[in-house]
Order: sequence, then C-alpha cells, then structure tokens
Amino acid sequence: MELNSEDSIALISVSGICPFYANQTIKYRNDLGGFISLKQFPEIWGIEKIDLERVSSQITIDNLNLIKINLNTYTLEGLWNHPFLNYKQSKSIINYMMQHDDYKLIEDIQDIVLIDSILFRKIAPYFKTHD
Repeated sequence: MELNSEDSIALISVSGICPFYANQTIKYRNDLGGFISLKQFPEIWGIEKIDLERVSSQITIDNLNLIKINLNTYTLEGLWNHPFLNYKQSKSIINYMMQHDDYKLIEDIQDIVLIDSILFRKIAPYFKTHD
C-alpha cells in the first residue's frame, strides 16, 4: 500500500490501522504535503499506540508527488499551517524574502537564524522557489 496516494479505506486494510488512525494519517499527509519517509509515521497524532514495525512492513512511500510550497508566493498563514513550522519561523521566512528579494535556492533559508540545520533537513523537501 502506497501511503501518499491511497485513501482512508485502503489504509484500513493495513493490519493495525483502524478508521481513526487512517483519518489521522490522511489529515497529517495533507498538512505535510505528503510523506517522504516511513520515519515520519510516528509523528501522526495517536499513531504511537500501534505496532509501527508491523504497519511499516505493509506500507511504501512514493515521494515524487509531494505538494511543495513556493517560498516566494506563499503566505504567512500558509507557512504557519505546515506542521514543521511555528509562527516565528514562518514570519522570519517571509521577512527574509521581503528584505532580500525572492529566494533563488531553498538553501537560502538556512541564513535565517530560526531555521537550524535539523529543521532545514525536515522542511527542505516541502519547499520550492519557482513553479
């Protein structure tokens, strides 16, 4: 079962995932823009209660169709709604762009004090600088 494309009915077919966990998984996937790794599965609220080894053996991830945020056109509210960013980080991304012009590379956000290397590795796959 491919995690980024299946609906909640297909997720229920995975041993250990009930309708509640299926809905939580779909909601988190949509908030993220898609999963890039099975390591993100425990980030889903409530999932920590299931046997992740058993579930992960039944799931694959195709991250070619991630929904990416364009840093140069996205709003503060849109950034802030991403699960990995808080308000201050989102605001600093917008402010940096306003002060330095459009982002040319995703790596440019590493110049922002509130975006450390750990956070950058988590969020970089979800951003783009042009369409």
